[in-house]
Amino acid sequence: MEPFFLLTLYTYSILTNDYASFVSGIIVATLMFLIIYTFDNFNKRNISRIEFLFLAPISWLLFYIASLVEFIALIQSVSSILKKQDLKWQRWDRVGVSKD
Repeated sequence: MEPFFLLTLYTYSILTNDYASFVSGIIVATLMFLIIYTFDNFNKRNISRIEFLFLAPISWLLFYIASLVEFIALIQSVSSILKKQDLKWQRWDRVGVSKD
């Protein structure tokens, strides 16, 4: 649902030329990041604060990609329920690794 919310926020901000909601969203996301950055114990995970600053945007991107995949799966499952399609399970023939 978050990608839908972001798309709505961007569209609303651009169409109305009112960027207050967009800026407030950025402020909330920045505050969440700063709270995590301030109170996280980096010594337990062998990661420095500088590395965290570089890895945080990548993790947000991966989080949004995972959210998008989940949203697409939800839409497909609801669509198949509404179309009353039968569920088809896949069968895999497992083949072990052989040493020849």
